[in-house]
Amino acid sequence: MGLSADVIATATTLTVHLKGKELDEATLFVQLQHPAFDEFDKALVLTRIADNVFQVPVKLVKAGKWYISIKDQTNEWEINAIFYLK
Repeated sequence: MGLSADVIATATTLTVHLKGKELDEATLFVQLQHPAFDEFDKALVLTRIADNVFQVPVKLVKAGKWYISIKDQTNEWEINAIFYLK
């Protein structure tokens, strides 16, 4: 499908910018896993705020490496990546 994503985490939000194809989804599902501390793992539902931009209010309390899985509502596609929270 050629999809990619930019993930931006701030003190209060997680934002996902999808690239590669225009999508009609109203929500995305994101699973965040901390590699060392599973008590920080989160399952999130992000809401569309603009074309191919999805966001959810969340506070990630542990800096460092995170595994992220981003899926659509129908599980037609999935993006798996690693991102680093400062």
